[in-house]
Amino acid sequence: MSGKQEFALFLREDSPDKWDLLISTVWLEHIKLKSFGEFIDGFKQIIGEEESMKLSRIVPLNRDEEGLWTILDSVRATRGIEEIRDVSFFGVGVKHGYVFRADRKQAPVEETVDY
Repeated sequence: MSGKQEFALFLREDSPDKWDLLISTVWLEHIKLKSFGEFIDGFKQIIGEEESMKLSRIVPLNRDEEGLWTILDSVRATRGIEEIRDVSFFGVGVKHGYVFRADRKQAPVEETVDY
């Protein structure tokens, strides 16, 4: 899955006007907590103070976590942005959300050769 990354923004029912940012990338699994903190600081600088105040939390997900695949399996898009509304993941109600770049590795297609 090299190079694949997924991002999602979820507006939880119990957190009005504060979004959760979920991140899953290959490189995220290999960085230390300090590096992740530096990533968050850089991310907040990019989006600005006002926008970063709209985030409730930032949640890293490893590529092998079942939760990531539950979310990805719930959307149709394999690239781009998929908007979702009124769904529940793991008992958490999501009023509104977006899943970005939901690339999923497809199983290899077996080829048959006739001789």
